[in-house]
Amino acid sequence: MSKLKDFNGTIKYTDLEGQNLRSSNYNKGVFIKATEYNNNDKSKAPSVGPVVYIPILIFRTIDHYNLGWNGATGDFLGAWYKNSTYDNYRIVYVSIETGMVEGGTYHEHYAEPEFINAHGAGSLPDIDTHVEEIIIDTSFKNNDCLNDVFNKFSAGDNRISDYIGNFIPEGSAANLTLVTDDDFSDHFDPEYWSAGAVTSEPENYMITITFNTDPNLPSSVGNFSSIILATEFMHEMIHAEMYRKLLAHAQQPEIPWTEEFIHSLKNDFNGLADYYTRWWLERDPNLPATSAQHQLMAEHYIDIMADALSDYDDNQHSQEFYEALSWIGLKEDTVAWNNLSPEQQAYINSQIQNTMQNGPCTN
Repeated sequence: MSKLKDFNGTIKYTDLEGQNLRSSNYNKGVFIKATEYNNNDKSKAPSVGPVVYIPILIFRTIDHYNLGWNGATGDFLGAWYKNSTYDNYRIVYVSIETGMVEGGTYHEHYAEPEFINAHGAGSLPDIDTHVEEIIIDTSFKNNDCLNDVFNKFSAGDNRISDYIGNFIPEGSAANLTLVTDDDFSDHFDPEYWSAGAVTSEPENYMITITFNTDPNLPSSVGNFSSIILATEFMHEMIHAEMYRKLLAHAQQPEIPWTEEFIHSLKNDFNGLADYYTRWWLERDPNLPATSAQHQLMAEHYIDIMADALSDYDDNQHSQEFYEALSWIGLKEDTVAWNNLSPEQQAYINSQIQNTMQNGPCTN
């Protein structure tokens, strides 16, 4: 680490006896959390390896406020800043310990203060800082079209909105990262080069959806309209939700792909157990984990996706149109697709092809 902005870790403040006074957590040089230690805390500063203690001089001042009440009603009116006076100073010693979650981002939850006046006085909010359950990579945020799709689904009232919400509560079984990749063809095998996005299996509770923004690939999401991007996003969120359920059942950082685990799914997720048994255990186990998911999606999720897409698009088109787009990514070797009549398949293909002719990031 050569610059503060590169620092991920904890700075601990101790006295000369090694007694911990407080600690401050940083992610990429940004302060995210402070912990105060009381006088009964006997934990000591790190003693393994060479430790350099840096003396820090801290001055303390006291802010004075006038408190006001309504004489007639007795209601409390607030606190007004009066002045500040010097109180004391102390020397603390700092040791540095790295070890925040690599690549993680953090956020804070605040309780609403009872009152705040112009000087900033008021009740101090409670703070609960933890790793974000949905991590929006900078590359994704900087893609206006994709970011708009995510925000609109997040604010929507549909099943995909619910799936997004499943990753948000603290204690969620899995975390989700949304990222784009300008070098998609370098990072994924050729079998994925025709995909607009890929949802990777969970690693250490993290599910990652990578959107193809590779300018060298015709499948790059940068070549398509927002309604196509919304369809791609919707499709991948269903994969993410299925992986989340599998992790919730496994209670492990990764999914244990064993026959015993698949059979045990019947206790919590009978549909996943059925499709993973029929389309994975009883077939080639070397097939990707998404094969069973695609069979399940094609058979049972077309209406769900069509309704979500209609909500996203403010019902600008017919339900048949949204159902047709929902088949993107589900036409290859799925039983449900093969069971459609040639006329139905032709209609779906024509709707998809016509919509893909629209300009990038348009409706």
